[in-house]
Order: sequence, then C-alpha cells, then structure tokens
Amino acid sequence: MWWGRGIGGVLALLALGVLFFLLGLESADQFASVLGAFIGLISLSLAVVQWRATRGAQGLDAAARDLAESVYAQWSAGAVVRSLSRPAPLPVRWASTKRPVQAPPMAVLGWRGTGVRSDSTRPSSARPS
Repeated sequence: MWWGRGIGGVLALLALGVLFFLLGLESADQFASVLGAFIGLISLSLAVVQWRATRGAQGLDAAARDLAESVYAQWSAGAVVRSLSRPAPLPVRWASTKRPVQAPPMAVLGWRGTGVRSDSTRPSSARPS
C-alpha cells in the first residue's frame, strides 16, 4: 500500500513544519541543520551497506561462473580424450568356428577358469590318447 506511506510522509512533513514554526526561525534553522546531518549520515550508511551487499553478490556470481566454465572445460577435455564426440564404433558380428585359430581355454583362463587342473596347454584334440 504505497498510498499509506505517502500519507505518512505528508503527515511527518506537516508535523516538522509545525515544529519549526513553534521553535522560531533561528532555532528551526539549527534544528534543521542537525537533522539534515543525521539524515545524510543514515543515507550514506545505507548506501554503503547496499553497495557492499551487491558487490558480494556479484563476487559470488563471478565465482559461480568461473567454476562452471572450468568444469565445462575439464569435462570437454575429458570427452575429447575418450573420443566421446566421435561416432559410435561399427557393429561387429562374432561367430564360432571349428578351425583351430584360438588358444585353448586352459591357456587363457588357467585351471581356475576351466575347473580342470592340468599342466598341458595343448587342445584336447592334439593330446595323445
């Protein structure tokens, strides 16, 4: 309700005018000087407080912006190193073959992977019976 504040301001000015009229011109002049000094100091202190508050908020905004930029740069560099921006690899089909082109499971996994303990690394088809 802005009109309520306006009416309060008008009433304060009216009361101040009546006070000045009752004090006399010379006393009113001295009173107005002292009152003006206090109002000036209060205005200056409010301006300094507001300036420091906005400066602090701008400092936090700048720090947040710097952090966001450095994290973005770090993640972008990581994506380049890992080739994440390149197209996906081509799909490859795998199929078993009966040809002897691979090492036996024992040679690759050892006896723990196959469940069989043996010193031989030859495929079972190459072992003498």
